[in-house]
Amino acid sequence: MIKGKQIEKKWWLDLMNDCAERSVFQSPAYFELINETEGQRAVVFALQEGEACSALVVVTIYQSKGLSGFFSRRGIIYGAPLFRDATSLESLMKEVTKELASQCIYLELRNYFSLSKVAHVFENLNFEFIPYVNFELDLTQRSLDDLLKAMKYNRKREIRLSYDEGAFARCAESIEEVKSLYSILVDLYNNRVKLPLPSFDFFKNLFDNPKIGMVIVVIHNEKVIGGAFNLYWPGSGIYSMYYCGLRDYHKKIFPTHLAIVGTINWAQQNGCEWLDFMGAGKKGEEYGVRKYKEEFGGKLTEHGRYLLITQPLMYKIGQWGLKILARMKS
Repeated sequence: MIKGKQIEKKWWLDLMNDCAERSVFQSPAYFELINETEGQRAVVFALQEGEACSALVVVTIYQSKGLSGFFSRRGIIYGAPLFRDATSLESLMKEVTKELASQCIYLELRNYFSLSKVAHVFENLNFEFIPYVNFELDLTQRSLDDLLKAMKYNRKREIRLSYDEGAFARCAESIEEVKSLYSILVDLYNNRVKLPLPSFDFFKNLFDNPKIGMVIVVIHNEKVIGGAFNLYWPGSGIYSMYYCGLRDYHKKIFPTHLAIVGTINWAQQNGCEWLDFMGAGKKGEEYGVRKYKEEFGGKLTEHGRYLLITQPLMYKIGQWGLKILARMKS
């Protein structure tokens, strides 16, 4: 196994181009973006075969500050590893789990593709499959008007009302607009979502990397009232990581709706084949925004996640502590 700077970028990109399961999260550009962001870190591992890679994976490492962060150290693999065959994938993941076992309490693959053909690889390595669902919107062979017509009635009506009132979506044009959008997102996460949010540094770096990052802002009366932070890979998919809008801004304007429509419009014009809503919760459990995402007309998928707990005692302590913190915040 080789890692980091030992991996030739050409080998990396060649493997990406050959894999149907490619996504921006397994790209050199994403790896660099994360490592240029204060407080975040990514590591990359690969199997080398001659002058090529047969498997590769980027793992994003998270550790928040303080005691709670220590007990929630985790490695997240977004999308899927890149691999030419199941044997190479298993060899790589076996080495990766050994390498990260002391650094992370658990490893998690958040699958954005069906990995059923290699499910045995993760079963052999003691990963547990968890049935998470998602919505994916096919952007090919349909115009924006076609996609709007396929949305639920209330969603279509609210989008039309928003346009009628003069609100519209476009790409962010300045860092000041990005800051305005970030402040709306911070308010949402602090007061309603109550989950950690990356520092502004991450969103600035995303805006500064137009080859993989795209920021939509929703404007009304020359004011930013909402928007979306997206990552994409040319010729592949766009991932709506964060989207938000001012609450109760105007009874006939729905800024979050326009943020998603603006993302769809841009993605179609720039060759993206699908929009990934990045999660709709665990199958069979209530999830607050599932119905919201469903009303944009996407297809429900169940690619799930794979979880490997590398430090069981620390994991239990962390889960217990997070439940206490959640109760304290509520």
